[in-house]
Amino acid sequence: MDLLLRGACACACLSGARADGASTDAEWDDRLAELAGEGLAVFGTTRELVRTCGDENPPLEFLLHPAWLPPGRTRQILESGLPPATELALGVFASAVSIFREHANEVWYIAADYAHRCFARHACAGRTFLAADIRRAQEGYLSTIGTLLGQVAKTSSSSQWIRRLGDPVHIVAKHSMSTSHMDFAASLIGDIEALHPDAAVGMLHDLVLRVAFSKCGMLAQLLAHFTLSELRGHNAVSLGHPAFPAFEFEGSPCCRRYHVLAGLVQALASQAGPAPVRMAEIGVNNAVTSEYLLARFPDLEFDGIDPYLGAAAIHAEARTRLARFGSRARLRHSTSEAAASHFGDGALDLVFIDGDHSRDAVVADLRSWRPRVRPGGVLAGHDLFNPAFDGVLDALLIHLNVTLGGAPESGAAVTIHFGPDFVWWLRV
Repeated sequence: MDLLLRGACACACLSGARADGASTDAEWDDRLAELAGEGLAVFGTTRELVRTCGDENPPLEFLLHPAWLPPGRTRQILESGLPPATELALGVFASAVSIFREHANEVWYIAADYAHRCFARHACAGRTFLAADIRRAQEGYLSTIGTLLGQVAKTSSSSQWIRRLGDPVHIVAKHSMSTSHMDFAASLIGDIEALHPDAAVGMLHDLVLRVAFSKCGMLAQLLAHFTLSELRGHNAVSLGHPAFPAFEFEGSPCCRRYHVLAGLVQALASQAGPAPVRMAEIGVNNAVTSEYLLARFPDLEFDGIDPYLGAAAIHAEARTRLARFGSRARLRHSTSEAAASHFGDGALDLVFIDGDHSRDAVVADLRSWRPRVRPGGVLAGHDLFNPAFDGVLDALLIHLNVTLGGAPESGAAVTIHFGPDFVWWLRV
C-alpha cells in the first residue's frame, strides 16, 4: 500500500502549503481576506472545492483506514489483506486523484497570487509571467499523467478490472486530457497577456474548476471499477448473469449530488412541459439538497420523508430551510414505508433514495417507491460505489433480479446510470 499512502500524503501536504513552501495556510487565508474586500471571496470557495470536490465521503480515507468503515464486505476485504492486483488498482486510484488535486491547487495558487497582487496591491501590469507559470504547470501535469498512464496500462491487464465499464487507460486518459481543461489552458496561455485583469482572474479561476470537475468524473468511474472488481473477485455476484445491469457513467458540470439531481430535474421539466415536476426525497436530513433544488426550480413540487429518529435538532433545521418554499415543500415526519402508502402508483416524476443505507433497508425502499414513479420517470439514490455503504449496490442487484425475474426485460439488462458524488439513477 506504499503507493496509496504516498498519494494520500501528497494530497495532505498540498492542502497545508504551496509546493515550494512559500506560504502557509494562514498566510493564504490572510490574502483571501484582503481579496474578499475586493469582491473576490469566490477564491475561498474554489479552494474548498479543489480540496473536497466529489469527496463528501472521501473514498481514500475509508480505503486507507478500514476500521472507519461500517461492518461489511469492503471492510472485511481490506482488513484481511488485498490481493496484489487490487492493491495495484488502489495505488493507481490514489495517484490519479492526487495528481489532479495537485494540478488544481497549483493553478489555484497562480490565480490567487495574481489576484492578490493585482487587486489588493494594485500591481496588475506585466502578465507575461502568468503565461509562463501556466505553461510550467501544464508541462509538469502532463509529465505525471504520462507516468500514471503507464501504471494504469499495467493494472488494466489484470482480471480485476471490469471491461464492460470501459478500459481504465481510456478512463484516465479521457479525464486527464479532457479538452474541457486542456484546450482551455492552451487558449489561456496564448491570450492572457491581452486580457483585462478581471478577465484574466476569471479565466484562471475557471481553469481550476475545470480540472476539479474532470477529477470528479475520473474518481467516480475508477471507484466503480474497484467496487465491481471486488464483487467479482469474491464471487458476490455473477457478472455474466443476463439480468446483471449495465453501468453507464454520465458526467456533470458540477460535483455534488444536488448538482447531479438538478440535471435530472431539468431533463424531467423539459419533458413535463408546463406541469410541475413532482419529487420525493427519502432521507432528507438537514434539507441541504432539497433546499438547493427548490430554490433553483420554482415550480418543483417536493415531498421529503424522514423519521428523524433521535434527531430533533436536525429536523428543526430542515423545517427552517424549507419553510420559505410554502406549500410546494412538504416535510413528512415518517418512515419510508408508511409515507409511500400515501402516494399512488405513478404519482411522482423523481424519487431520490438517501435514507438508511443498509442492504435490507434500501431493498425495502426500492420495493416501496419504484411503483410510485411514473413510466419515463427517474428512480435515483445516493452512495452507489461508496466504500462505506456496500449495501446500496447489493440492494440494487437484489431488487433488479427480483423485478426482472432473473431475466432481462425486452431482451436487454437495465442500465444503472451513475455520476459524481455517488449518485445513481435509472429510468422507470
